[in-house]
Amino acid sequence: MSNDPSLLDGLRARYSKWLKRLADDGLRPAQSDIVSLAVDGLWLRDMLGIDGGPAEKRRRRELFAALEAMTRDVPTAPRPVRGPKP
Repeated sequence: MSNDPSLLDGLRARYSKWLKRLADDGLRPAQSDIVSLAVDGLWLRDMLGIDGGPAEKRRRRELFAALEAMTRDVPTAPRPVRGPKP
């Protein structure tokens, strides 16, 4: 990607925000991790130009449908109770 790690600081900051939003979405941690890792894998494939062949679009649709169903069908984690800030 880069020989200068500081060039990735912007991406790291944005990614941290995405992970926080996902964690605050009420999903159980394992659900959040599965969604995040699946999307990371797709992003990496796209970035590296790895083509899954003619069935790629269909498989992606099926993957997104499965991820969506998984996040709908499994009970969510209880939302933390937030008190006033000191």
